[in-house]
Amino acid sequence: HMYLGKDNRSFYWWAAYLETNGQIEKEIEYYEKASDWVNVVRIHLAQDRVAQAKKITDETKDTGACFLMGKYYESIGDIQKAIYYYALSGRINQAFRLAKDHNMDAEIYNLGLKANSQTQNLIAEYFEKKGVYDKAIDLYMLAKNIKTALNLCLISNNYEKINEIAEMIEVANDPDLLRKLAEYFIEQKQYERGLGIY
Repeated sequence: HMYLGKDNRSFYWWAAYLETNGQIEKEIEYYEKASDWVNVVRIHLAQDRVAQAKKITDETKDTGACFLMGKYYESIGDIQKAIYYYALSGRINQAFRLAKDHNMDAEIYNLGLKANSQTQNLIAEYFEKKGVYDKAIDLYMLAKNIKTALNLCLISNNYEKINEIAEMIEVANDPDLLRKLAEYFIEQKQYERGLGIY
């Protein structure tokens, strides 16, 4: 809690002291003064006051509080809410694991849209293995993994996406990919486009 201001730090220590003495309501009050939302939510959950914990989490969007709500909802089997709060807490991999265990592909795709490029690649691979190529291609493109996206387009004859990728490749100026793209357009009898890329 080094980030707390001087007053906040005193509120925090006082709240911690109150907790050891079992003075729950006073303790919450001081954690709130210290803006220590993780502890406020933790105590509400421990007291089975889920509605209050959820309200504070939704209002503050505190990442630690969101993580606690995610854990709480996972523990009672409300997977949809657990995924939502894990994602809000920035724990996309935790949300992905949970969604994967429950075959929730729509949620997985949405997580992929918000993830960093490393996780986007992981989620794209997940869709590729399932043969859901359009989603896999989208996520590979978002992750700037143009080579894999192009290969997948060629395998699945996804002409629409190839045009989008062509623009990305021309900007990236990658000779190997440009050659592959040119060959593809020649095969498709789009000679002018193919020669332009060559």
